[in-house]
Amino acid sequence: MLNNQRVRNAGKQTGNAIRDGIFGLVPETVSEIVALYGNLWGNACISPTLVEIIRLRLARKVDCPLCKSVRFDVPKANGLTEDRLELVEDDYELNPLSEREKCAIALTDAFLDFPVRVSEELANRLLKQFNETELAWVLLTLMHFNLTSRIQISLGGTPAGSLPIVEIPTSITTE
Repeated sequence: MLNNQRVRNAGKQTGNAIRDGIFGLVPETVSEIVALYGNLWGNACISPTLVEIIRLRLARKVDCPLCKSVRFDVPKANGLTEDRLELVEDDYELNPLSEREKCAIALTDAFLDFPVRVSEELANRLLKQFNETELAWVLLTLMHFNLTSRIQISLGGTPAGSLPIVEIPTSITTE
């Protein structure tokens, strides 16, 4: 059952999860959203594993059931496991994640706080782990998945409760 669904999906079955969902209702922007997905998974200068860690942390923080249940195939093919993703919890700083991953998670949390505030300590840590281009991609990843998950939630297009974890190919969001 969907959470107070206020809109229906696009009603089309193209095989592209983005075009077939609620984003397909706005044809003027759906191609750009699909292109951004493609760039995040295929052309970003940060690894797909880091993209997935950021995406999942954001999904957990904004509590998007659908987003929390999805796992994309490319990060998994690159060695990202469920055990590793379990480390992306509130006590992540104590877990055996890389400093780069911890910094990305900390930035995700700061980005989602209101007002957004990055401490001087975090800024220094980020600058040690990422060059300017990489940091821009981290922020773009955050903004993109924040936008898409919150639109899903606000339009009521997410199932209620927890869902089983499902792996999907990135190709169904990018082609």
